Amino acid sequence: MQFIELKEEVKNIAAGEMREDEENYLELVVLKGKIDDVCRKLEELLGPPAFPSENKLTPEIENIVNKYGGIFQGQTLYFSSQNNSTVFAMLWPWGSGMHVTVKLIHQ
Repeated sequence: MQFIELKEEVKNIAAGEMREDEENYLELVVLKGKIDDVCRKLEELLGPPAFPSENKLTPEIENIVNKYGGIFQGQTLYFSSQNNSTVFAMLWPWGSGMHVTVKLIHQ
């Protein structure tokens, strides 16, 4: 699946507040009630979460993710790298428990 299609799929599921929609980047705020559907789609397209996971993130993945704010306890990271193309999704739950910021990045 192309990154543009991934972005459209997530936007259609989430229907949240759009913060940024660029060629290689999408950031939106999603209501907590929609996040399970978003996660199912991300897992279908990118595989299981890279964080949290039993496996430690590689230094390469950590360096890439840190450029976009990093990933911490309580957050989720999906990551796929194939044929010189890297796609990842970061999910950052809000403290209120009502919203989640979703960032999709293609490098």
